[in-house]
Amino acid sequence: MSYRIEAATKEEWAERALSGEKKLADLKDSIKELFSLLDATEETDEGQGCECGAYGEHECGCGADWTPREVYELRDEVTVLRKALNDIINGVQH
Repeated sequence: MSYRIEAATKEEWAERALSGEKKLADLKDSIKELFSLLDATEETDEGQGCECGAYGEHECGCGADWTPREVYELRDEVTVLRKALNDIINGVQH
């Protein structure tokens, strides 16, 4: 079995190098995007205080709070809005 080796011109080598650099740059961008997604998921406080190493509430046996922070924020917002609505209603009635 013999292999045929073709000589490449300087332009072809330069084109191959640029193509490789572009692929590397695309790969770096993809990795940066993955890291940013990982950073975004680490900002959650679900499962804080979990001592049993569970990955989710369904696995947890230690009773940690898995309620998303957004639920507490929305509950607080509902409380504020209800108070404001009651103030408006009571102001109209009197």
